[in-house]
Parts: sequence; C-alpha cells; structure tokens
Amino acid sequence: MSLGRIQFISLLTKSITTALGIAQSIIVVRVLTPAEFGLVGLVMSIGGLIGVTQHLGIVDGAIREIAVLKNRADVGKVFWVSHLVRQIVTIPLSLGLVLAAGVIAVKVYGRPEIIPYIQLFAAALILQGLQDVLGATLTGIKKFGALYTVQILTAAVNVAAFGYLTWMYGITGFFWAVILTTALMVALLFMIIGSSLRGNLALPRWSDIRQYTGRVMRIGAYMYVARIFFVIWQRLPLLVLGGVLAADELGYINVSLTFGSKLTVVAMALSEVNLSWMSTLFAHERDKFAAVVQKNLQRVLVLMMSIALVLLFGAPEILRYVIGVEYLPAQDIILVITAAFFLYSLIDIGTSSLFVPADQPRSRAFIYLVMTAISGGITTWLLVVQPDALLAAYAVLAGAAAAYATMVLLAYRRHSILLINKQLALFLLALGLSVGWLLQGPPLGWRVIIFLALSGYVFYEARRGQLLPPLQSIFATSRSSAKPIICFAGAAYDQPSWTNRQHIMTRMSQDRPVLYVEARIWILRLLVENWRSPEKIWAFLRRATWPVQIGSQLYVLAQWNLIPGSRESALIATFNHYLNRGRVLLTAYLFGFGQNSTVWIYDTEAAEYLSAFPESTVVYDCVDDHAAQAGADRNPERVRAEEQHIINRANLVTVTSERLLQQKGSDNANTHLVMNAGDTEAFADPNGAPWPFEFEQGSPVIGSVGALDSYKYDFDLLYDVAAAHMDWNIVLIGAPLVRRTQPEGARSLAELQAIPNVHVLGAIDRQEVPTYVAHFDVAVIPYRDNEYNQASFPLKFWEFMASGKPIVVSGLPELRPYADLISYVGAGEDFGAAIKKTLSDSDVNQHKRRLLAKDHSWGARVQALKDLLSALN
Repeated sequence: MSLGRIQFISLLTKSITTALGIAQSIIVVRVLTPAEFGLVGLVMSIGGLIGVTQHLGIVDGAIREIAVLKNRADVGKVFWVSHLVRQIVTIPLSLGLVLAAGVIAVKVYGRPEIIPYIQLFAAALILQGLQDVLGATLTGIKKFGALYTVQILTAAVNVAAFGYLTWMYGITGFFWAVILTTALMVALLFMIIGSSLRGNLALPRWSDIRQYTGRVMRIGAYMYVARIFFVIWQRLPLLVLGGVLAADELGYINVSLTFGSKLTVVAMALSEVNLSWMSTLFAHERDKFAAVVQKNLQRVLVLMMSIALVLLFGAPEILRYVIGVEYLPAQDIILVITAAFFLYSLIDIGTSSLFVPADQPRSRAFIYLVMTAISGGITTWLLVVQPDALLAAYAVLAGAAAAYATMVLLAYRRHSILLINKQLALFLLALGLSVGWLLQGPPLGWRVIIFLALSGYVFYEARRGQLLPPLQSIFATSRSSAKPIICFAGAAYDQPSWTNRQHIMTRMSQDRPVLYVEARIWILRLLVENWRSPEKIWAFLRRATWPVQIGSQLYVLAQWNLIPGSRESALIATFNHYLNRGRVLLTAYLFGFGQNSTVWIYDTEAAEYLSAFPESTVVYDCVDDHAAQAGADRNPERVRAEEQHIINRANLVTVTSERLLQQKGSDNANTHLVMNAGDTEAFADPNGAPWPFEFEQGSPVIGSVGALDSYKYDFDLLYDVAAAHMDWNIVLIGAPLVRRTQPEGARSLAELQAIPNVHVLGAIDRQEVPTYVAHFDVAVIPYRDNEYNQASFPLKFWEFMASGKPIVVSGLPELRPYADLISYVGAGEDFGAAIKKTLSDSDVNQHKRRLLAKDHSWGARVQALKDLLSALN
C-alpha cells in the first residue's frame, strides 16, 4: 500500500474520530458550566504534566525501532521491553500523583474540590501507558487498518460514555469515562497484537531487556524531552496563570485549547504514518528519503492550511451554534491559539518525518525547547506584569512561530530539504494576514467572500506547483495493462476450504488488480457464532470497514446483512443490498475499479450490482447449479431470476460441467465449458508426510475432504459403510454444514459421528490437507443422488487424482466418464463393497491418475479463462 493511501486512510479515520470527539466535547461543554469545564481543563493539565513524565519517548522509540526490524521475534521483544520500561515509571508516578493530590489541589491552586478528580486521572495514566505502547506496536508493524478500526469504534463509544456519565455524575462522571473508555481500547488492542504477533511474543531474557531498552531509549529519551516540552507549551496559560485568572477565563482558555488542538489530531494521523514509513525508508532506501520527505511535507502544509482556514473563518459560527454563546468571549483567544496549533502541527509532522527517522531526535527536542522556552518566558512575564488570557495565547503563538522557523532552517542546513518554497511562503503570509483581519470581527458575508477567494487561491497555486497529490495516486491500484476485476465472490476469502473463487482470483491478481467482494453475512449470526473467537469478528469488521489488501493487487471487502431473510425475501434483500451498495461502489471508484473493469460473478445476488456497471465486461463463472442448491436455504425462483438476468447481461459465461453447459448454453451464445480444477501441485508430492491422525496406524483409512453439506453428502450411506466395517477408520475433513431446512441431515450426521470408527475432524488449514490425504488408503466422494449433484464437479476430485489414491465415487454423473480410473458406484449399488474391492485389488492406475491431474491445475484453468477473456477485447 502506498504512503499516500495510508495517509488518506489515516486522515479519514482521524476525521471520523475527530467528528466524534467534537460531538463528545460539545456534549461535555453543554452539560458542564464554564467554571466546571475550567476545572476539568485544570485537572487535565495537571494530569497531563505528570503523565508526560512517564512517557519516556517509548512510543516514538518503539515505532521507529519496530519499523526497521524484519524479524517478528525481535518485534515481540521490543513490545515487551517497551511495556516494561513504561510501567516501571508509570506506576510509581501514578501512585505519587494519588498521594500528592491534596498538596497540589490545596497548596498550589487553592482548589480542594479537584482532589478526587486528580486521583481518578492518576488511575487512568496506567491504562494510557498500556494503550500507547500497544498503538506504537501496531504502527511500527504497519497494521494501520486494525489500529484505525479500533480508534473509530472507541471514539463512537466515547461519545455515549462521556455524554451519559458526565450528565449523570458531573465532573466525577467525566473522569470515570476516561478510565472506562481507555480500558476498552487497551482490551481491543491487546487482542489484535496477540493475533498479529502470535508465536512471537515470548518474554525477553535479561540480555534482550538490556539490548532493546538501549535501542528504544536511544530515540525515546529525546522524544521524551520533546513530549514534555509540548505538554508544557500547550498548557502554559493554564499552568502559569491558573491561580490568578478567574474560573471563567480558565474555561475560555481551555475551550480554545480544545478547539485548536483538533489540528493536532490531523497531525497525529500523519505523524504516526510518516514516522513508521520514513524510518523504514531511511533504513533501507536512503537515496529516496530526502526527496520523499520534502514533497510530502510541502503537501502537508497545504493540507493543514486548508483545515486551519475552515476553523479560523468558521470560529464565530462554531462558537455560537455548536459550543454555546457563553463562550463567545473566547473568540479572539480561539483564533490565536488555532494559528499556534497550525504551526505546531507542521512541527510535529515535520520532525517525526525527518529528524526522528534519520536518527536525529536531538533536533526535535531542540525545536520543542525553543517553542516552550519562548512561550514560557512570555507567559511568566505576563504573570508578573499583566495576567491576561489573550496575551497568553499570543505567547503560545510566538513560541510555535519561532520553533517552526528553527525546523525549516535545520532541515535545509542538515539535509538540503526545502520545507517552504515561494508558493508556501505566500500561503503562510496569507494565513497570518487572515488571522489579523479576523480579530477585527468582520461580518459573515465578508468572511465567506474572503474565505472562498483565499481557498481558491491556495488550491490554484498548490495545483500549479504540483503540491496536491493526484487522487489516483492515493487510491488507484497498481498499474497493469490487463483490465482490473471486481469479483462478486459469494464466499469469504479466508474460509478454511478454498473454492474456485479464492483460487482463481488470487491467481488473476498476479497480473491485474482484483477487488474481491464477499457475500453478505447476517451480522448478528456472525457475533453469536464467533463470540469465543474475537479475532474472527475483528477480521470481518476490518474488511467491512475498508478493503483489506492481500498481496500486491488483491483487495477483499466484506458485506453484511442487518435483517435476516435476504435469501428468501426480495424486499429484505433490497434493504440489505442498499446498506452495502454505496460503500462497495465508492470503494470500486476510489480504487480504480470503474466502468473499464471486468465484473466477475459467482454469486447470483450480484445481479443487484449490474446496473452500476453498464459499460463493463461481465463474466459469469457458473460453478454450481445454484437454483438446485437454493432449495437448501434460498428461494429457488429468486435465484433463477437473478441468474437469468446475469446470463442475459454477461459477455462471457463459463461452466464447469457438461450438465451446466446444457442448462446455460442455450441462453448465452458465448458459453464455454472450462473444466473444474484442483490444487494438484500441493497433492502431487506429499512424500514423507508424518502420520497426522490420533488413532494408531494399521487399519485402512477411508477418507473424504470438503464441507460436510447435508445436501451434498449422503450421511446415511456413510453410516451403513462405517457400521458394516468397524475395522476401517472413516475420516471426514471439513466443517459440518447442516441446512436448517434439512433437519434430517443433522440427525443423520449426529448418528454417523456416534460410530466409534468415524472421525469427523472438522475444518483444518488447507495447507495441511495434503498431509492427511497422503495417508488415505481410499479417497471417497459419497454424494447424494439429487438434482444439485447431477451438475456438480467437485474440486476434491482432481486433488484426489493428483495424490494417486484410489477413489470411490457415488452420486456424481459428471465423474462417470473416469470410471476406468476410479470406482464409480451407481444408485442402488453397494458403496462399501466397492471400497472393499478397491482395498483388495492391486492399483494399476495410480500413475495415470496423477498424469491426468496435471492437466487440471488451477494454473491451467486460469489460463483458459484468461484466453476467453482476451478474446472479448
């Protein structure tokens, strides 16, 4: 994934979380009085000052160290060492803050009422320490999607938690909300880390602790100092003047900091991405480092200025209609503080993109020192001469301006990186003049006119100077001469047993982009069935939120149902479809899967999407008799109508059996038989595979592979075989899948499993299946004699053929032509007798089976499909 795309996703995430954070802040501001909100700000400032002392720069040091590591075991060691170092400092400081709360509240600020709030916030510091290191680990290993999903979920929860608890319990409820929401994020992040680093989280030895502590703290010490300077800088007006200004004035300063600090949310979104990305670039592709940093930071200035202009020009309306008219006196303070945070955001992104990745964290600390020293000196002077909230805001702005100028100078002198060119200098001048003009209180009409004119000028100059990244560079998939494919697959990509969809689309993505759209799944069923496997729920939520990239050109997007019954009711299906349609089509557009794409269909429900792609090439790869299958859990008439619509629209129809060719060929002239395939290479050479079963060797192993669908498998037939031959071990590999419309299938499977020599192993990893098949004495496909199976050509057939194992088959007329190489059992014939005969006869066809299977690999089928696709162009 490109830097631009990651930055966009990060900004999108932060936009959502910021919007939710603003909603949270508005609720809190509306519930509390300005005086109460001022006390909240004072406690947060005190806690932040104490909290930053336990930061130690661990987060940034861990991000950089993890980003340059390639060995996941080393990443696990950094993970534990970072937690250890952080908590060694955090826990004593938090306890110290609890004990010192009375002294701080009474002796320093003369406000004894804040004692319990300080103590509550002290407890939250321990959780924040855990959260920071967990987030740093995910950022370092570039698991941005998981991290961003957690951030959005917890931000949504925060709105409800802070709103309810503050409304019910006032300031006390606010600080309990801090604890509860932080605990939630820690729990979610721990689950993701456990899944991402599974097998690489062994506790470090003492030598590892010494080694990685030194490596992390090489960066962390200076990042720690910079962090302290930042927290002091932004809270200087409250910390220095908190004992002399009125509570209302403290509230005005705090609301200004809350308002302006929203820019730092955007800065954090880019900083965490850039620190990880640029660190890897500096370590492994240093020749590209300077050029990438310069262009990126110039573009960042344009982005941050655009956001700042919206906040600055819209400040009066935001105060009046969103925050509350009681905060209107804070308008001038907000303008000045917002300008200061704009400059700070550039400093944060710039230093984390340049100096820290280049292993020069001392420069970042120095720049932050300049910022804090200047602001601190002026604020202290105000304490003596003239305590004033607006003048304190100007002090904060002066420090930020001096620090930004220092960063620009150091970047040019040390790395020859030009952070400001002529165009950007004009942008900054225009922003400064705008702040001065807005302080005069111009009316709304003039503000709208000037805002539009200034925004147009910035956009024009930025576009002319190539400072705006092209939209395509952010979203579009990698270039390829072949048309991209958007595949409506009808199955989850990561299901244990792969079918045509996964095998073909994975191979297609080797030379063209593929968007793999999964079938809709009822969200409640997903939660109920997987509540003990939160990683599965998490993986689904990630795919449902944003496409997950698999390999270089394959993207997987999930869909979901809110109301059950889509497969039976057209009305419910339409409702659930429109819950997903906008997101699927937006993803397709943003990632370059437009009208020039090939729409590849396996699931007949995809007929709903055809209207969105009127100019696209449509391929219907029909691998099953869907209408016959629909009798199990869908409305057959709906399926026939969907399929007919697809066939009428399709430019190419491919089928996997002669029966399907007879059924579909008359409806579309460009219908072709492309035989089914199997993962023949994996099954062809399993020599030396260890014994995988729990039962002892000796008795014959009669095995089958594949989901145990009650409408496919003849469980009664297998019961008769197993009961009559207790000296055989019947092995069934695959997840039981019993349809709710076939209760007799559930009973038959339960009776079968009760027989001692029957071993239902469930779903196992597909890479391990060849090891099991290697120890089959006979491979069986005991299918029912029904309409669905008459058109079926199971993938397992070619995989069994590739293994060379003797095969006994029933219920599949499409396999009868191979009767000279397998044992085909017709209706009414004795399946058990056929297996017994196969076991006793010498096998003379093993080589022929393997030789024939070579012609039916996935590579061969994909090439045949590509040839047919090329013929359309």
